[in-house]
Amino acid sequence: MQRSTSLLRPEHPPLAGGEFDCPAIEPTSADTYPEDGRVGAWGHDAHWHTYDQFLYAATGWAILAVDGEDHRIDRGSALVIPAGAWHSARFGPGFTPVSAALTAPGGRRALPIPVSGEVRLRILDGRWDDAALQRTVDELAARAARLPAGDPGGVVVPAGPVSGPVAARLQADPADARTLEDFAAELHTSVVTIRRAFLEETGLTYSQWRTRVRLRAAVDLLGQGRPVGRVAAQVGLSPNGLLAAIRKHYGCAPSDLVAAR
Repeated sequence: MQRSTSLLRPEHPPLAGGEFDCPAIEPTSADTYPEDGRVGAWGHDAHWHTYDQFLYAATGWAILAVDGEDHRIDRGSALVIPAGAWHSARFGPGFTPVSAALTAPGGRRALPIPVSGEVRLRILDGRWDDAALQRTVDELAARAARLPAGDPGGVVVPAGPVSGPVAARLQADPADARTLEDFAAELHTSVVTIRRAFLEETGLTYSQWRTRVRLRAAVDLLGQGRPVGRVAAQVGLSPNGLLAAIRKHYGCAPSDLVAAR
C-alpha cells in the first residue's frame, strides 16, 4: 500500500534565532513508536517507524544517530532510515526537513544519499507535488540500495570556521591542487588546526575526507558516460589512482559501479 509523503510545508518555516517550528513534525502517527516520544527545537528522542523513511534538510542540518552510528544530513546529503531502526535526531540551526515514507523497502541498513544541485531542485520542487517527491525519493533510495555497503557517497560536510572554507573549495573543485599548507596560509591558521577540525567534525582525516569527495564526484561523472582518464583528471587523481580508489572503497570496477546505478 502506498503511503503519502509527510512534508514540512513553507507555512512551517524555521523560527527566528535558528529555532524550529517543531509541531509540524510532532509524532502523532501510530506508525511511529514510542508515540509519546519527545520532539522539540533541539531534536527528536530515540524512536522508530514501521516504514522506511527518507529524510533531507531543505535548510540547515541535522545529525541522525541510527542504530548507534551518526549520519549528517544537509543540502548535500540525505538519508534513508530502515523500518524498525531506532534513531534519534539533533537539529542544527534553521533545520527544515523534507521527509517521505518509501513505497518499497529501502534495505536493512541506513543509506546515505549524496544530493547534487539537480537532485536538490527535484526534492524541493516536490514540496509542492507529493507524487513527484514520492517518485524522486523512491528512485534515489533504490539507486543507493544497489550500491555496495562501503559507498562513500554520504560524506559529512564540515562547517567550522577553518574546515568549512576548505570543504567548500574542494566540493566546488575536487581537483583543487592546493595543499593543507596553502589553505592554512590563506585562512591564517595552522595545518594542525585544519587536520584536527576535519577529524573532530567528520570522523575522518583530511586525506580520507578529500578522497571521499573526489570519489563522490567521480561516480557522478562516470555515470554521465565520461571516460575514466578524463574523470580522473577532473577530480584530481591519476587514472590508476582513481581505479585503485574505486576498488578499495566499492570493491568493484568503475563499469560495475556505473551499472549498479
